[in-house]
Formats: sequence, structure tokens, C-alpha cells
Amino acid sequence: MQTKRVAVRQPFVSSPSASSWQDKIRAKGLHLTILKEKIIGVFEKTKEPLSVQELLNALKRHKLSPHKTTLYRELESLVGVSILEELKLHDGLRSYELKHKKTNHHHHFICEECSEVIDFNNSDLEQLIKKVEFTFKRKGVAVQNHALNLYGLCAQCQ
Repeated sequence: MQTKRVAVRQPFVSSPSASSWQDKIRAKGLHLTILKEKIIGVFEKTKEPLSVQELLNALKRHKLSPHKTTLYRELESLVGVSILEELKLHDGLRSYELKHKKTNHHHHFICEECSEVIDFNNSDLEQLIKKVEFTFKRKGVAVQNHALNLYGLCAQCQ
């Protein structure tokens, strides 16, 4: 099943610079492979999350045809070094997107019927999350990141 996407409704901030993501990969002791470079290149050219199948199709256009197991392993390593973010859809499928800079932080609404993904941000929500993070900080806990996915039915599926 192909996932429907909605364009980002906010200015897109480009991904980390090449040296930045290369440094992250090396700092974790991972190898900088051609496949990793091409995966990041594909995500740098799109503003929306991609499923594994959509990524495989894009990589084929770059004359790369990795085995799915290899691709999943590379995606997992890029999520592990905070270059990519994994988005779990309602049907068990996963999509991936570049982890955005603070100025483009956003959350997702995911339709449980058609898997449409709508990016959103809300300053009131972010202020509330900062208060929660401060509460944790007082307890000696350092929140490193957060992600919020809302699930429901989009306008087309209601």
C-alpha cells in the first residue's frame, strides 16, 4: 500500500551539512558507506517521510539496489546516530525522515485509515513540553528529545 503524503506547511530547513552527518557517523564508530551517503542524499531532496519501498525506488534511480535487510540495517544505524527519525504508522509500516534542526521541529498527525501524514507544529504545545522537561530536570533527568504523533481520521476518511 502506498502512503499518501501532505506537503509540509512550514518553511523547510535543510538537513545537517554533509560534514555534520559524516561526523555523527564517524563519532559512533560506524562506516561511511556509499549507501548511507545515497540514503541521506535522497532524504535531503524530499520534504516528506519515505517508506522503505519509496526509498528503495528512489535508490534505484541512483543505480543502487540494496537488499531490504541491508537497507533496514542502514536506516537503523542512521536513526541511532540521530540523522534520521523513524515514524511508526498505524498499520505497522514505518517511514523515515531527516531529523530536523530546532527551527523546523514538528510533530505528525497520521490517518489510521489511509496513512496520510500531516506535519504540524504548535508553540503552545512546545511551551508545555518545555515545562514537562523542566519538571524532569528538577528530578535529575535530562530529556534529550521528544516526538509526538497524533492518530485519527483525516478529512478524506471521516
